[in-house]
Amino acid sequence: MFDLDLTLLEGDTDQLWCMYLIERGLLGKEMEPHNARWQQQYKSGRVNATQFCRFYAGLLKGHEEAACQHIRDEFFEEVLWPRIPPMAKYLVELHRDGGDSLLLTTASSHFLVMPVARKLGFDAWIATTWQLDENRVFTGELEGRPNMGIDKVRYLRQWLKQRNVCSLAEMSAILAGSTFYSDSIKDLPLLKSVGCPVVMNPDARLLKESLIRGWPVRRLW
Repeated sequence: MFDLDLTLLEGDTDQLWCMYLIERGLLGKEMEPHNARWQQQYKSGRVNATQFCRFYAGLLKGHEEAACQHIRDEFFEEVLWPRIPPMAKYLVELHRDGGDSLLLTTASSHFLVMPVARKLGFDAWIATTWQLDENRVFTGELEGRPNMGIDKVRYLRQWLKQRNVCSLAEMSAILAGSTFYSDSIKDLPLLKSVGCPVVMNPDARLLKESLIRGWPVRRLW
């Protein structure tokens, strides 16, 4: 299992998406300080994960999903893919060649990360979902809670149940045999749940935690 932003990807997907829309003239320049402010407020704890993710979900409010896919794909090719360093791609490939099942689990938008997961060859991905109405138009809201913190563990368990892994013993065995890579202290619940936690490009709090727990630390940049 891999987190995406600042783990495999050098940057934050949602923030980069907002900047890309501004650069393409699809959002006004006045959104630039809002983008920076939301990032700062989230990092400082002044807004929670739901508020943070809802801000980015609101950028496409009223737009049809199908009409946004072309610009999303261009964003992937021009911005996201160049920000995934060769060593990150090699690490994913190493696990795939070793016969591991690959799961991308990220707080970023499912709509935005889908091309990343496919290009890197992930078997599946779990992400925060931007809500669509019955006409496949973005509502500006979230479908459920962000895939973050303890909810990242909850969504993983739901995903396993959908694949007929229903008993607690089976889930525990799978997690015990799993590796999870992440950069963020917010992923501590899932890092503590797996048999092989690996800290990647850690923030200060996760680095301290990894030193206490003896977890391996890797850096890709």
